[in-house]
Amino acid sequence: MAGRPIRLDARTYDSKFSAPPGIEAGTLLPPESDETRCWWTIIKSIAENDYNLAAGRYKPMVAEAAPDDDPAELIQEVLDIEKDITKGLAKLLMEIKQ
Repeated sequence: MAGRPIRLDARTYDSKFSAPPGIEAGTLLPPESDETRCWWTIIKSIAENDYNLAAGRYKPMVAEAAPDDDPAELIQEVLDIEKDITKGLAKLLMEIKQ
C-alpha cells in the first residue's frame, strides 16, 4: 500500500491503473512545456509531507529557459543597478544625519 500511486485529482480513486496516467509528482518539465493538469504521487510521498494534500506541493514544475543574453551585459546591468542603489542609500544616509 505504501508504494501504490494515487492521483491528486478527484476523478479517480483506487483506479487499478498498472501505470498511472499523467506525470509523476515533482517532475521538472522542459522549458515551454504545457502546464500539466494531471499528476500523481505515491502515498509514501504524501506521508513524508505530513499528509498535506495541497495539489501545488506535488505539481510538476516547468523549467525556465536559460536566457540568451550576453553574460557581460547582464553583469553590467547588475552593476549599474547597484550603483543607483548605492547612490540612493548615500543620499538617504546624508538626510538622516542632518
